[in-house]
Amino acid sequence: MNGNELLIFLHIPKTGGTTLTKVIEQQYQNNFHYEKGDLSKLKMDLDRAETILGHLPFGAHRYVSKKCTYITMLREPVEHVTSWFYYRYKSPYLDPYDGSFEDYLNDDIFNLTYSNLQTRFICGDDPPSFEKAKMILTTYFSVVGITELFAESLFFMKKKFHWQEVFVEKSNVNRNRPLREHLPKSTIEIICKKNEIDLKVYNFAKNKLLKKIAGLDDQTKRELNQFKRNFASI
Repeated sequence: MNGNELLIFLHIPKTGGTTLTKVIEQQYQNNFHYEKGDLSKLKMDLDRAETILGHLPFGAHRYVSKKCTYITMLREPVEHVTSWFYYRYKSPYLDPYDGSFEDYLNDDIFNLTYSNLQTRFICGDDPPSFEKAKMILTTYFSVVGITELFAESLFFMKKKFHWQEVFVEKSNVNRNRPLREHLPKSTIEIICKKNEIDLKVYNFAKNKLLKKIAGLDDQTKRELNQFKRNFASI
């Protein structure tokens, strides 16, 4: 990676981002972890950083003077919303939600804070829009990963930024949640309806990644397959 280029990881919750953050931390020394606050007041820290990591929406590049590039991970919306609900509201360590999963999906708290969340992150200050998100992903992002293709996504990031050996430790994995095949059809339909833009953005990004994989030369495909075998053994 160009030493003068700032890598911004747009970490959307429950997309495998904690695992990816640990990988990035292995590769760079000066990692700025964004938690909260006005980025415009943190310019000095940002200009010294090699990476910005955290749950921050698109737009951080406006507050630094050096060249920037973004990466992110996107997750299939039904999986994404299910994982979020059972992590955030059914964890013994966080405030519970007094109701069922379907109650939550029909609650204003979901409509206002979580529907189409992935597109909201990508569009930043603008309302969620498929066309806007597609333009931003195409223009500003070096790699758009897919949670369901995590090893492949990580492989392309490693190639793009010339990372050294990658050691992966899966983190923040939520096993206390129902599988998709155990969800009622009505629940899946509600999620898809209320995350219609996220679904379009996800499919757009996934198709691009699949085409990128299909276009690899034979040698690089062998490298990818070996990388996937190593990843599967973790």
